[in-house]
Amino acid sequence: MLDPFLTLQEAGFSQKRGRGAPDRHYWSPELIASLDWLRIAELARAIAALAGCELAGSKVGMDGSVLFAMLEEPRSPNPRRALVKLAPWNEWGAAPEQVESFAAELATARDARGILIAPDGFTRAAVQRAAELRIESVDAASLCQVLSGLPPEQSDFYFVVA
Repeated sequence: MLDPFLTLQEAGFSQKRGRGAPDRHYWSPELIASLDWLRIAELARAIAALAGCELAGSKVGMDGSVLFAMLEEPRSPNPRRALVKLAPWNEWGAAPEQVESFAAELATARDARGILIAPDGFTRAAVQRAAELRIESVDAASLCQVLSGLPPEQSDFYFVVA
């Protein structure tokens, strides 16, 4: 949760105004990492839906992680299955153990690729292990890049909602 006494700039928010242009909101990795786990999970789902994926329901684990399945390119002749997992709320970063745990969950899914989201980032060993297991590692900077690359009206909408 954000400290209510922080300024918008300190909290990772920034607004820029051009001449005659409406206020624009800009994402930052710090802002994304400061969001609560439900907001980040919903942002991940919204990004996937915007990309045209079909989403299954979310499952909240006993450890506070969030897991959901999706079909990528669902209307193509060969849609791809993926499992997306948000790291547990009390372990915002990922170490090799979290990657291994997710790999074990992936083994139970038929032909699904894995996407592990850890807002505070991955240790060097976790990145290496994720690459070995062909798990995509996503941190706050990656989410920021995607959200900042959206058309302004969509990026602003998600910014206001989050």
